[in-house]
Amino acid sequence: MNKAVIIGGGEIGRKGTDYETQNIDKEIVKLANKQSPNFLLLGFANVNHIESYFRVIKRNYRNLGCTCKTILKKELNNRELILERFNNADIIYIGGGNTLELMRILKQFDMISLIEEAYNNGKVICGLSAGAIAICKYGLSDARKYKEFKLTKVHGIGLVDLLVCPHYNLDGREEELDRIMKKTKDVKGVGLKNLQALKIIDNDISIITENEDNFVKFIN
Repeated sequence: MNKAVIIGGGEIGRKGTDYETQNIDKEIVKLANKQSPNFLLLGFANVNHIESYFRVIKRNYRNLGCTCKTILKKELNNRELILERFNNADIIYIGGGNTLELMRILKQFDMISLIEEAYNNGKVICGLSAGAIAICKYGLSDARKYKEFKLTKVHGIGLVDLLVCPHYNLDGREEELDRIMKKTKDVKGVGLKNLQALKIIDNDISIITENEDNFVKFIN
């Protein structure tokens, strides 16, 4: 059984912010179907701040009964450690940040095949923002800067056959998704707002939301 959760965005409870994604995190842990799941954070979209990012994520998921690990920037050349962390994980969470940097590191250190293998073995693969893009076939990223607001179509790993636009509630993103989808014919597009997530079990898609807004925009 293939299990994925793609999250449009939301605060994870870093200093000075609320913990907005708690219900989504609870659903992710339930999907592991274990009393004390092993959780692995891939925080490479925030590669220079993995440790501080991990401290927050670790607190959240430890409170949900998980044993938490990550892979630090200094550990990226340690193939044995990477394989061990992937093999032991029940939940693999790909964090937010710079999508292009995330995909570069996943490719450079040959982790795409490990994510695919974990997915095919029934482990829970989830991602927030840049991490959501990585899970899908394509996504819309603001990692490149333009003179006017414009999003870049980025290739993800393709576990989920969608083009996702995270943070869809923010200004300009609805128009950008419409623009890109006019030139994208091989997949559906989806606009995911902050505090919205899609839970995808094999081909069955359901919505997880932190509020009453359970409408998700799909574009053919």
